[in-house]
Amino acid sequence: MYGDIIYVERRPLLWRSTEHRRNPRSKKLDIAIYRMTKYSHYGVDLGDGMVAHFQADSFWIRQDSIITETTIEEFVKDGLLRMVEDIPIKYTRDEIVERAREVMNTNFGGYSVISNNCEHFAMWCATDMKDSRQSLLLKYGYEAVSYPKKRLQPISQKVLSFAGFGEEVRKKL
Repeated sequence: MYGDIIYVERRPLLWRSTEHRRNPRSKKLDIAIYRMTKYSHYGVDLGDGMVAHFQADSFWIRQDSIITETTIEEFVKDGLLRMVEDIPIKYTRDEIVERAREVMNTNFGGYSVISNNCEHFAMWCATDMKDSRQSLLLKYGYEAVSYPKKRLQPISQKVLSFAGFGEEVRKKL
């Protein structure tokens, strides 16, 4: 998996304990997200059981977010580990890892759920584009869910393709 873009899928905890996802800086918003929301956390497999990822202690406190290196066990916690296989990789595995290491211990331009999150970081390492499917759902979720009643504007064809919409949907726009 060295050089692969990986992610951990985290399911809502609902009534179960949130202790294993919390840290000293967790806020009530974080607990609500842990309990109610399915989300994915992205990173780059650095090999030897290590992962580079864009980490924030809280969804609310983002100014201290940083690209960091952690063990695969800490990265996965209670989630399901997956590998991204459907993106246009621009670099070799060694180059992807090198790109991740180049921005290690930086804030990668500042964390933003919509425009600069862990998925943006991982995709940038592999494709040189800061893209995020999760951000598209947050930003354009209503329009995407209501298709074809509402036109998906201002989403571009490239974005629709990246988001996984098939050719038949893109032709109708």
